[in-house]
Amino acid sequence: MNKTIKITLLFLIYMSNIVHASNDDDCIEKLKNEYKNSKSTLVKNEVIMKIAMMYDNGICVDKNHKEAFSWYKKAAQEGHAPSQLNLGFLYLNGQGVNQNYDKSFIWTKKSATQGHANAQYNLAKLYEKGRGVRQDYHQSLLWYRKAAEQGLSSAQYHMGYSYHTGQGIKQEYSQAVKWYQKAAEQGDTQAQNNLAALYMQGQGVKQNFKLSMELFDKSCKSGYQEACSNYIKLKEYVERI
Repeated sequence: MNKTIKITLLFLIYMSNIVHASNDDDCIEKLKNEYKNSKSTLVKNEVIMKIAMMYDNGICVDKNHKEAFSWYKKAAQEGHAPSQLNLGFLYLNGQGVNQNYDKSFIWTKKSATQGHANAQYNLAKLYEKGRGVRQDYHQSLLWYRKAAEQGLSSAQYHMGYSYHTGQGIKQEYSQAVKWYQKAAEQGDTQAQNNLAALYMQGQGVKQNFKLSMELFDKSCKSGYQEACSNYIKLKEYVERI
């Protein structure tokens, strides 16, 4: 059985406090007026973020990545970490601006160094893939760890994956179990699948087919198809012994 799984490139967009005003045609103008009239930099940046996300996601206005980019940049230049994160995301994917890995790395790192967990995760991915920076598994793991320690399940999964495969660090199954467990408890289906594999093989933990099947089943029922296949194979094996 395949011990590892594919890594999905996830760039989480900051979505809290967004304005849901689909029935109000003037919602964007109200926010723009709030931005103009506010004397607080903190408030201005939060309002800018809301405006940018409305353009980014087509809420209350037509989706417009160029407008979103313009507004994110205003707040990013003022040091607003969530806007820096999303600006880096747009540069990475060429949305509203020409794709530019170097600038994606610069803005993502600005956000990450302020302690933004999602940015720390994204920065780790950039180091891992060598986008905008020389590929460096050690730095990638460093930033995954920072995000994982803040409780980000996707980063916890990658910590488990690194220890599981020995990517960027000495292979250590017990640490893989530790980090997969943290992510699995938050519902990460890939972590559940890989943790199940470790229990099945008795790597880093006492072999336990019952718990392995439970984890495969949980991951499968949440939509992770590889876990479904693994569950069937393990069930058939257990029935034969």
